[in-house]
Amino acid sequence: MPLAIADGALAFDDVVGTVGEVLAGVCRGRRSDEEITLFDSVGIGAQDLAVADVLIRADRARGIGTEIDLSL
Repeated sequence: MPLAIADGALAFDDVVGTVGEVLAGVCRGRRSDEEITLFDSVGIGAQDLAVADVLIRADRARGIGTEIDLSL
């Protein structure tokens, strides 16, 4: 996130909360397709993959999100 702020793509006030806060219901997630989600990875690769797996499974269960086939 600091790079996005430094590049002017995002202001600190645009940050609503962390992924953990959204999952815990402490703060809201996106309310429309126009809003974006920024994930600032700070862990090791295995942690990032574990978080991604949890989020993808949760979205699939809720019937939300768009899958993109990158195998082409």
